[in-house]
Amino acid sequence: SSDLVKPFFWQTASFKVATVLTLALVLAWSGHRLERWKARLRFERVRQQHALERERVRIARDIHDDLGASLSQIVFFSERIDRGHDNPLEVEQWNRRIATAARSSIQSLDEIIWTISPKHDTIESLANYLTQFVQEYLTLAGVRCLLEVPILLPSMDINAEVRHNLLLAAREAVQNIVAHAAASEVHLALQLLEDALKITIADNGRGFNPEQLNPNGNGLNNMRQRIEKIGGRLEIIDRKSTRLNSS
Repeated sequence: SSDLVKPFFWQTASFKVATVLTLALVLAWSGHRLERWKARLRFERVRQQHALERERVRIARDIHDDLGASLSQIVFFSERIDRGHDNPLEVEQWNRRIATAARSSIQSLDEIIWTISPKHDTIESLANYLTQFVQEYLTLAGVRCLLEVPILLPSMDINAEVRHNLLLAAREAVQNIVAHAAASEVHLALQLLEDALKITIADNGRGFNPEQLNPNGNGLNNMRQRIEKIGGRLEIIDRKSTRLNSS
């Protein structure tokens, strides 16, 4: 007679079948989880894209309303010129207002194009557009402009909502300086911190006390709401400078 040598358990057919089935189940489960992860990723990407498109449309609509208001003013002023054509001083007055409204319309149209264009969703584009606007606005107002902007800016993405709110807040700050501060010089500085972008707008005007402002005014409240909406913080420092921080 001969002795039969029993195979090890991992050498048995049942073990091999069980192993194959287990591997098949693991692969099937992994494939299912991978497909679910891909589906969630696609859904999140589509959701973010739709949210971005809605925000772009909203921003464009807001700016379009400003453009429509400026054009309506031009029509109104033109009609007043027709009525007062016998008065040269009145005609000159309305002509100046038409020129102002026309510049505002051009600015609004330029903002629409800049805001809704995805190619401008960068820190560099924001810095370029903001400094150009501030320089042009202050030059027309006869106010000296000093710029302090890093020569090299990182290729960081910044979405349309953040760009739009930062621009509007900075624009309102500069317009308030020209209208109320009696300043001869404005300093605009952009600084990249570890986790934030800091925009400082300072002037050499007479300053103001925030506690003594007209409670019915909306300027500072609008600026603060815009900055807080995008996760930033607005600070009034030394009564003569406005600082916008955007995380």
